[in-house]
Amino acid sequence: MSATTRSRLDDLISEDAGAGEESAGGGGMFFTELKADPGALGLDSLLAEVNKLQRVRGLQLPPELFGDVSEKLVAAWRARAAKECPSDLRAAAGPVRYTLLSTLCHVRETEITDSLVELFRSPRPSPAGRTAHCSPPWPDYSPAPCANTGSSHRAPCWPGTSVW
Repeated sequence: MSATTRSRLDDLISEDAGAGEESAGGGGMFFTELKADPGALGLDSLLAEVNKLQRVRGLQLPPELFGDVSEKLVAAWRARAAKECPSDLRAAAGPVRYTLLSTLCHVRETEITDSLVELFRSPRPSPAGRTAHCSPPWPDYSPAPCANTGSSHRAPCWPGTSVW
């Protein structure tokens, strides 16, 4: 792991990052946001998740970082990192701190991507605010073959009448 990546991971749990300051790692506030699940379905939660994903990717963790580690061990490290307070992680030895933080960020990147897919796939209210079971306020003039003439046209076909 590069020194730049380690510095960005340290920024995640730094206590000197101000509320308005946004470093590459994001500061202590981003660490809390990173552990949080997406909110209720809406544009705000979608944008927050996209922002979160961009910031995690900005850490530039190597994609093969946990390629040779069992999924069980990665899950255990992720669970431990999620429970830790930033002050506890700051007090931890470098290898432990970087392992836990990089595991959390690596797994959360996948989870955030999955949650974005779910947000896109979830049902959304129609623009008119109507549900799917409501019928439209206009008649259905779909181009189906007429029982009388057999032709497909867009005008209504009344019994005993012709299009021409």
